Amino acid sequence: MSPEPRVHFLGVGKPAAAYRARCPGVSLPVFTIRSSTQDQRASAFALAAGSESAYWKRLGSLTAAARKVDRDVQVGAASVEPTTGRILAVYGGPGFDHAHYSDNADTSGVPVGSTFKPIVLAAALQHGAVLRPGRSPEPITPAGKFNGDDGIKIKDQQGNYVADPKDPTGLLHQHNDTPQRWGYIPLRKAMEQSVNTPYVQLGEDVGYGNVARTAESLGLRPGSLSAPSAGFYIGTSTPSAIRMAGVYATFAADGMQATPYSVTKVTHNGSALAGFSAPAPARAVPAAVAGNVTDVLRGVIARGTGTKAQALGRTAAGKTGTTDDYRSAWFIGYTPQLATSVVLFRETRTTHSCSPWQASVASRRCSAATSPPRSGPSTCAMPSPACPTPPSPRPPPSAAAPTSPALPRPPRPRPRQAGRQDRQEDDHHCRPHTGRPGSRFQVPPPQVPLTATAAVTAGGISRSPAQ
Repeated sequence: MSPEPRVHFLGVGKPAAAYRARCPGVSLPVFTIRSSTQDQRASAFALAAGSESAYWKRLGSLTAAARKVDRDVQVGAASVEPTTGRILAVYGGPGFDHAHYSDNADTSGVPVGSTFKPIVLAAALQHGAVLRPGRSPEPITPAGKFNGDDGIKIKDQQGNYVADPKDPTGLLHQHNDTPQRWGYIPLRKAMEQSVNTPYVQLGEDVGYGNVARTAESLGLRPGSLSAPSAGFYIGTSTPSAIRMAGVYATFAADGMQATPYSVTKVTHNGSALAGFSAPAPARAVPAAVAGNVTDVLRGVIARGTGTKAQALGRTAAGKTGTTDDYRSAWFIGYTPQLATSVVLFRETRTTHSCSPWQASVASRRCSAATSPPRSGPSTCAMPSPACPTPPSPRPPPSAAAPTSPALPRPPRPRPRQAGRQDRQEDDHHCRPHTGRPGSRFQVPPPQVPLTATAAVTAGGISRSPAQ
């Protein structure tokens, strides 16, 4: 039997009690939110991530002068049930009580690296590839061979070499992680050993449009996909750990895609609100395509770059993924019952922005500015002599809006002293991190309510799909 899901309450507890004490007679609505996340899985994530963070912290302290890349490592993870899309566990970081305000499980700026290669393979199996210029696409199988040597030139579907203005020759010379000369190798082996050149050429032969449409059908949002380039086929796109777990969950479910979700039920003052039914799974790729991809990814764990996952003691499929200098590293694995995605990446400690490798998408920072707060209640009753408006979430359009008495506007907050850190104080103040000293906490509308709390405090109780 599955563990009981989490239940969250808003409008109760010490902050609400303090508000009622200061403002007698004012009704504070109570919301009950039932989510799909399970405590034992979430605790396992936190324990594993804490051990990983401690390791990197120790390594960074020992080698900080020599290896700056070993500092400021962040961990994010998500587990999705393949048949339903239920998010069973997420780990977004240690929490705001440890000065962490962004959601590492729902980032929008961390490249996925080679974990994107199975999507390219799925597109090739489904649509075929133009292997000879001017001809129709030809069928592709995992046994098909492509050049795996380092530094080869890449051709487009018209037979022209792909340009690279940064290369002295003006042409792209695609590189692998090592200079090993593989020769022509099967796509299966190229996946197992994470060789780049075969999948860049395969992606060009399949075409950006087919690969992008396959990625979207598997559950990635168009906004998370990078622009057309050779690097697109080996993971310059930046979907979140939740979304990537959802993609691999689709492979586990024989090609049926279920949008990841976490909120299963919301009640307002005892009455259930509409709009929280589970999304219906839909066919993303043919079952034969998903089965072939899974078979290839089992080889990654059996004899490729993911052999450490054999410690599970059971058959599983998965893929590793890295970017230059290991500034981000991924592993996504799955069984028929569960798909889990784990990402490690670097974040600038002072600005909470992604590391310099993010320059091409600098406007999409994985920081509190683009991700909703994650842990603990994100609202805080703020009683004052004027009795300001209590933090009251808005129900969805389909639900009747609760009525509440008109209350005076809250007083303008006083500027904080320079150097004073954000923190939650007593019942008289609530000053979570905003990045702008002196401003009152404003929760940006989240693209994904990972927790029921985030969904409600954003002002729109809705179960939007994860990023």
